[in-house]
Amino acid sequence: MATLHLVGNTWRHGTAYDEYRNFLTRLSEHAGLTGFDLILAENTETVGMAYGARLDRSGAFWRHFADDLPDALDVLTAQGQVFAVLELMVLPAYRRQGIARRLLSSLLDRSGSELATALVSPDNEAGHAAYLAWGWARIGRLGPPDGTSPYDVLVAQVPRKPRGAAPYELTP
Repeated sequence: MATLHLVGNTWRHGTAYDEYRNFLTRLSEHAGLTGFDLILAENTETVGMAYGARLDRSGAFWRHFADDLPDALDVLTAQGQVFAVLELMVLPAYRRQGIARRLLSSLLDRSGSELATALVSPDNEAGHAAYLAWGWARIGRLGPPDGTSPYDVLVAQVPRKPRGAAPYELTP
């Protein structure tokens, strides 16, 4: 998965070793979060992945929100109804085939949440375009506590799938 992360995030800067190590550290931390879930898209190789977790009810995630936090977002977070998409990526050779959308849809279906959020780097044009095309909206910026560049905060209502509906097919 770390190799997929390196190849899938060609817009990032830094050494491959640092990116690889940083991803594994983040994945290890994220795997311990409440409601963590991970989905892979595979054919003869792993071609994409998506993972995320429910936001902590304390609202700590929003501590560095740069704008006025919408009241509804604060309430849904306190109710444990906000799912954060922490990683979404597809190998470049498999992009524009609907794989990322299907990964994301399946992940959110399984989350049981009412609202989803994702942090997208302002320089990730492809990421912004994809989320906006899928109906997500930008609501502000969140600055990481380490003082690095802020991320755009995107949100979307999680559509309710009818009970008993078949899962999404992830085969590319």
